[in-house]
Amino acid sequence: MLVLASALAVPASAASAAGRDGVCDSGEVCFYYNSNQQGSVSDFTDSVGNYGSSQPRCYEFKGAGNGKGECMKNQVASVTNRTDKPVTVYYNSNYKGATQTIPAGASVNLNSTLKNQNASHRIGDGGSSDSTQPPPATGSMKNPYAGAMGANGGYTPRTQWLKDKIQQQFPNIECNTYETGDRKSDHYTGNALDCWGPDSERQRVAEWAKDNAGSLEVLYVIHHQRIYNIARSSEGWRQMKKRANATANHMDHVHISMQHPGNEY
Repeated sequence: MLVLASALAVPASAASAAGRDGVCDSGEVCFYYNSNQQGSVSDFTDSVGNYGSSQPRCYEFKGAGNGKGECMKNQVASVTNRTDKPVTVYYNSNYKGATQTIPAGASVNLNSTLKNQNASHRIGDGGSSDSTQPPPATGSMKNPYAGAMGANGGYTPRTQWLKDKIQQQFPNIECNTYETGDRKSDHYTGNALDCWGPDSERQRVAEWAKDNAGSLEVLYVIHHQRIYNIARSSEGWRQMKKRANATANHMDHVHISMQHPGNEY
C-alpha cells in the first residue's frame, strides 16, 4: 500500500506523460513549440493545472521538430484543439491569470499575452459564459503605445494591443481590419478594428470599449447604429442615420477607432 500511495503522489505530469506520443490525434489538445502548428508537439486528453518547470518532473514537447524534449511551460506558441470542447489556456498555474479559449476543432496562434507565457490548460468550460457578467479585469487596462499612422489594412502597435486585449477578454469575439480606398477611414491608417461574434458578446465589447475608452486609447465605438465618441463622452451613445444595410449600420459587428495623431484626448 505504501508503494501505491507513493505512486499516486507523483504529479499528473509524470503519471500521464507516459501515454502521450507527440502526435496530435483526434480527441486531444496539442501544444506546439512554434507558431502555425510547427515544431515539436505536446498532446493531452486531460486538463493540467501545472506543467512543471524542470526535468524530469515537467510536461515536455514529445514530437519531432524544434523544441523536442524541452519543458513546455512558457514555451507554447500555437495550439490545435481536436477535442469536442473548448480549451482554455492560462497564464499561471492552477487555472489562474490571463486566458485564451480555443474553440473545439480550431487551430490558432496564442495571442501576445499567452505566447510563451502558458502554465496550465483546462478542457471544457474555463469560466462563466453568462453574457450578463462583466468582462474579467485581466492584466493592465492601460494601452502603452503612442498614437501613430500605420499601413492600410494593417494595425498600429496601439491597435494591435487592443485587438489582443479583446481576444484575451472576449474569446468568442474576432477582431480584424481590411484594406480600403477611403483615405478618410481609420482602417486606411491601421487605426480601426471591426469585431465580430455573437450579438450579446459584441454588446459587452462595445460597452467595455466605451467605459474604458480613455485608458484603452479608443476614439469612438459604433454598434447597433449608435456611436460613442470620447470627444463627446457626456452625451453617451448617440443614434446614427440609417444606412443601406445591416453591416453599414453596424448591426452585425462593432467598429472601434483608435486615438491617433490629431485626435488624442
